[in-house]
Amino acid sequence: VHEMSSILQAIVLQGDDNSENLLTTYVPILFNVSPEAALQVFTGTAALPGVPGRQRLKPEKAMQILTDTGSTDLTRRYLEHLVFKTSVAEASQKTRLGQMYIEEIAARPADVDDDGVGPPLLCFLEEVDGYDLSPLLLKVEEKPRRLKRERVVLLSRLGRNEDALRILIQDLQDLPRAEIFCLIRSRGQPGAEEQGRAAIFGAVPPQYAIPVAFPVGGAPEPAVDGGKTSAGMPSSGLFLLFLRILLEACDPEKEKPVGMEAGAAKGAVLQLLKSYSYHPDLHPAKVLPLLPSSWPLSEFATYFIQSTSHYLHEQ
Repeated sequence: VHEMSSILQAIVLQGDDNSENLLTTYVPILFNVSPEAALQVFTGTAALPGVPGRQRLKPEKAMQILTDTGSTDLTRRYLEHLVFKTSVAEASQKTRLGQMYIEEIAARPADVDDDGVGPPLLCFLEEVDGYDLSPLLLKVEEKPRRLKRERVVLLSRLGRNEDALRILIQDLQDLPRAEIFCLIRSRGQPGAEEQGRAAIFGAVPPQYAIPVAFPVGGAPEPAVDGGKTSAGMPSSGLFLLFLRILLEACDPEKEKPVGMEAGAAKGAVLQLLKSYSYHPDLHPAKVLPLLPSSWPLSEFATYFIQSTSHYLHEQ
């Protein structure tokens, strides 16, 4: 098996029509004996694509040969090899890998809670660049009760920040992650090709995106400096949108997200304003018209005192 795999790897180096015919004939035979050895034909050191000065079998042909074995697992693993270990993966190949991850999750029983688990789909969506966003979003939205975090990533990459933020606040009720989202996205609206973007769902957020209003795993506490550090943050409109969505949950005439009580939403409003009282998105002139007339302004005294004093001082 090892000898046959080595010979076929050498054939991969040729990349001509005769080589393709030989691989089409013998890789399925090798697969029947050892699927791992069949995959190694295209992923072994000798078969790495894109090495200068050497002709290589085109990845599309390698994919076709592996697909013809009937093994989706080998095809997926070859695509993972292309995407994560080489620099030659094209947009179509990256998109196909994302689709395979989604299909694998979609094939599970409906009662399995698989948001953010299973195949490394969430990691793929946040860390890989250059795939086609719209086809993946369409496949994710075929399962509206699943893959909510993945929808957030795709929507934000498409610039649909309001839709993404609503999922975080209303569907996932993940206020810490919503705050992280606003802090990250306030640094710039990402395009599909932006490189090196910070992960919304990373285990540890970047230093500038550590939540202060809704700490991860902790009870809400006001920012120790009264939110002064937020004064220098860029105005993106996201924190005002955050506030608007929370206020919707306080409106008795609006349908409430499951599990979000009006009292809890009001507490979140107070906490957001106290922690970001200096943020340009939350200027009193923008905030005051949004607050329900039935709410006593005395409840917002800390926010108004900090915010108005800051802007008076600036003048």
